[in-house]
Amino acid sequence: MVISCTKPEMTLTVNPQTIDAGRSAGSKLVNVTAGGSWKVETSASWLSTSRPGADGTAVVKISWTANEAETRVGKVLFTWKGGSTELTVTQKGAFVPESYVPDLSGMAAPLSASMIFSKGVMLYKQKNIMQGFDFTDASHFYYSQGPSSDKYQYLSFCPGPSVGYTSYMTLERFGHMTQIVAEAAEDGNTYIWCNSNGQSGSDGYGENLSFSRIQYKPGTTLKGGYAGDTFVLSKTGHMDLQVSVDFDYRRLLVGTRVSGKAFRYFWVYDLDQALNLPLKDVTLNVRMGTASNITNDDATTASRTFKARDLADLTPLGYFEIPRGSVEAGQTYSYSHQGHEVHGDYVWFYEGNAVADGSNYKSYAYVTVYDYQGKVVVKRTALKAIEDNNAMSSFGLTKIGYAEGESMKVKDGKLYLGLACHDGSGTYRYSDILVFNIK
Repeated sequence: MVISCTKPEMTLTVNPQTIDAGRSAGSKLVNVTAGGSWKVETSASWLSTSRPGADGTAVVKISWTANEAETRVGKVLFTWKGGSTELTVTQKGAFVPESYVPDLSGMAAPLSASMIFSKGVMLYKQKNIMQGFDFTDASHFYYSQGPSSDKYQYLSFCPGPSVGYTSYMTLERFGHMTQIVAEAAEDGNTYIWCNSNGQSGSDGYGENLSFSRIQYKPGTTLKGGYAGDTFVLSKTGHMDLQVSVDFDYRRLLVGTRVSGKAFRYFWVYDLDQALNLPLKDVTLNVRMGTASNITNDDATTASRTFKARDLADLTPLGYFEIPRGSVEAGQTYSYSHQGHEVHGDYVWFYEGNAVADGSNYKSYAYVTVYDYQGKVVVKRTALKAIEDNNAMSSFGLTKIGYAEGESMKVKDGKLYLGLACHDGSGTYRYSDILVFNIK
């Protein structure tokens, strides 16, 4: 009698199976789970592996070189006796300038249902207006609030447009929370880029001296004024660092102001160069506990030393200044700065105010588009929809005309303008977003 034994086939799994790489050189660890020996090789010269293979489960590092050409795709092939599997690496290419001049003519149209992208959103602090917003897809929206009488700031998560918050996160003394960025990262987490190292003042914690990239963790509180990966811009007197990021074109925009000077200052950087800056010790003198309007703020002014990336160590791709304008002359920045955005070849500037008019308000907002050197690409354009109080009331935005511009986003050929609305002192505050096609 002959007895035969069949050896079970070997299995091998790779995690992750895809890698999305930035333009700069980098690497990522890949977990290989295997029941026997295997080999690994790459299909492209710009890809390499830390080992030729292994016997059993192991970790292999996949590395790639910098890419100054177009987006490219490479394969990493894992083979074993009787089988094979692939890992795909997609690396972003060099910056591709915008191929169109934005069309803002839609901003002149009267308010309509098609213009309302999101309406009536209630955030965690129900009687405080939003300061910033962003969304990573149709079911992940993030908003920020920075109350003027509180040492805490708040991030709210909403699972879609026109849907109230379902979770929130608390920050202590980070800043006014203007101009946040939401990032759906490769590690599966969401990160919020926001103000940090805020300082006490008549409008709560503002005049922040840095910005940070922090993981959104529902129900948690971050104390100490900063957390995560923190960035500074060591320019004398500059504060209110407000960040915008274009992940597709790998651009980072920082806007600042200087106390006593009637300008807004803007720097555009290569995002990958900024992320690859070395960490260094930075010391900031942070003003705390000096404003009587902020309740339960028993802190005192302190000197903080921490690790940060200093954007002053980079050469910017562009820099310009916007001087304070005149309302009577119809000039840019005659109303309050309410947000800015970098997208492709352009920098967008959003301004506006809700101006008291007896017991009601007149609301005004404008958008101006610049190139990286401050040349006007699209002249200052009014958002006419919020100048019609009757229309805003009929569409359920505000009964008294209060619609203050708060934050902006440019995504996939569309312009999104945030509005903070309410119906009078002591009433709930609602967050709204209007949308316009710009191609």
